[in-house]
Amino acid sequence: MFWPAFGSKTDRTTRRQSGWLIQRSDNLDLDMVRWLKLLLQLSSSRRGARISLDNLFITTRGEVKPASRTVIANWIKPVFIELGRENFSKHYYKSVSAPSLHSDNILLSSFVPI
Repeated sequence: MFWPAFGSKTDRTTRRQSGWLIQRSDNLDLDMVRWLKLLLQLSSSRRGARISLDNLFITTRGEVKPASRTVIANWIKPVFIELGRENFSKHYYKSVSAPSLHSDNILLSSFVPI
């Protein structure tokens, strides 16, 4: 279960965004538990450089800190360019990345070295 940090655009003092339950999939290419464990494993040495870091996505260069929305959108952009969808905004990349890859039957492993 992932609990977003307080401060999303819909959070208020009386309401907070709910947690996200990540479940396994029989299809290894769509198994988010597998991909999250791989991400944590590959970034473990970098994560160790900062004790109080609890963000899932962190910078890959320079000072170790949480990756901003812009940085994450820039990571996703090359995938969409490869798919021929380069004329969309960063907001578009953030909002449709996983559903779009799934509906187009694009395997995450096509873009992530294992």
